Amino acid sequence: MSNEEKGITPIDIGGGEMVSPEAMGDILGGTTGQAATPMDALSVYNQGKEDYWSFGEDEKVESVLGIFLYSGRPLRAFWHPDKEMDGSAPTCFSLNGTSPEPNSEQAENDTCAGCPWDKLGTAKVGKGKACKAKAADFIVEVPNNVEIGEDGKAYVDPDRILGPAVMRYSIANSVAPKAFSDYLKKAKEVGAYPAPQAVLGRWTFQSSKSKSGVKYSAVKLEVVAPLPGPQDDPSLWAMIMRETKRLKEGAAAEILMILSGGVSDPG
Repeated sequence: MSNEEKGITPIDIGGGEMVSPEAMGDILGGTTGQAATPMDALSVYNQGKEDYWSFGEDEKVESVLGIFLYSGRPLRAFWHPDKEMDGSAPTCFSLNGTSPEPNSEQAENDTCAGCPWDKLGTAKVGKGKACKAKAADFIVEVPNNVEIGEDGKAYVDPDRILGPAVMRYSIANSVAPKAFSDYLKKAKEVGAYPAPQAVLGRWTFQSSKSKSGVKYSAVKLEVVAPLPGPQDDPSLWAMIMRETKRLKEGAAAEILMILSGGVSDPG
């Protein structure tokens, strides 16, 4: 059947050359170059003071849809009481949750467990700890209009993938860690492969209250739908495996070091 019979009208790009819409990718693809640093094209979403993710220049979104790849947790970040938490790098930070990074501005202790700032009641406000426990989930961000098939699976168009992203949020409360644990369990239950990478997820927020009655927003992770299995969508899984391997082998640590202010963006 010809393109005309299919109802597909070729596009005249000049010089008598006609291109089918199906072949537009041959010309439009491969036009954006290669990433120069790990930060290129990475969307960084930070937990806001309320129930939103902040990114870019004062941009806010309520939720982000994506495929989980890798999580850095527990991370630790400490701003000395004499220093304002105004977006500047923490005074001391840890990527493994057990000891300060050598690049910290001022390491407070040899180990995180024995640090005097890792004690309840040391926070500037409230009864919490001055040293904050954080998490950073690396994901492949996808648009909100991902198709959910009649079989209940999420079909991600590779041409519509928005790119890599990292979700940075507090796990100093009991709600966010439980939400992550529940997400992992649910993913193993419904995914074609028993791993958190096998489902489409949503990163959003839920309201909670501390023992002292203070209301706060905590991260909520939702399993939206399972992805097709590796045999059904090998190209999607090749991307998931490739990006997860890259993060595990050092890219995640390099990005987290840059975000923590331990090193400058090499770009």
